[in-house]
Amino acid sequence: MKIILLSLVVVLSIQDIFADHHYESLKKLKDHLLDGYRKDFAPSPVDVQFSFDLRAARYNKKTHVVETTVWESYKWHDDRLVWKPEDYDNRSIIIMEHDPIWTPDFKLYNEVDEREDRDETNVRIHSDGTVEWYPTALYQTYGKKGAGKSGTVHFVIGSWSFHTSILKISKMGEGVSLRYFLNETSPLLAEIDHVDVDAKRYSDFDKDFATLDATVVFKKRPDYDDDDDHHHHPHTHDKAPEAAHAADDC
Repeated sequence: MKIILLSLVVVLSIQDIFADHHYESLKKLKDHLLDGYRKDFAPSPVDVQFSFDLRAARYNKKTHVVETTVWESYKWHDDRLVWKPEDYDNRSIIIMEHDPIWTPDFKLYNEVDEREDRDETNVRIHSDGTVEWYPTALYQTYGKKGAGKSGTVHFVIGSWSFHTSILKISKMGEGVSLRYFLNETSPLLAEIDHVDVDAKRYSDFDKDFATLDATVVFKKRPDYDDDDDHHHHPHTHDKAPEAAHAADDC
């Protein structure tokens, strides 16, 4: 019995040593990355790859507002967040909170309510300075009535502060995806009409601002009952598959 207990103590002690070493390595790397880092400075110039996945949509008959739950995907390079994996136990990826570093200040330009609802999740940083970010968001836009029980929604998304000489946008994949759209439970069915990257100039600024412009056609599900409770609107805090397994890389 004493031998078993002694063996258990030894095993637990070894596990504690490895755990302490793991967290010390993470802390050392995080301290290295954030030492002198200024989040208010963009890694200029920066090309932000961007896309969003439609999750579900709901139309409000009284306000004519379409609420769309989306998963946003961002990828960019920040040369201030580079390290040699061999100096940190061959760690090539670190998952950390987004707040200490610069992240794109993208907004839905034609948002009905300026208080955009976004669940700002952790970022995934690679040793070569590549940063990935997958926040969820709730877009609220006015819909334009189409034929029958269909309507068109236009999304214009881009940086709120940085013009094209500092920040450019490129589409990640197709730019907009329906791969996670809840066709069986969403009150509306969706079809992507077009997705483009554009640059817009506003009267108050003598600069161009890059945007991703997308048009989606929504149609009411023929079998949807507004009073049927089992047709739900997913909350923006649902996690995207990319983010759900992020901790596995720590």
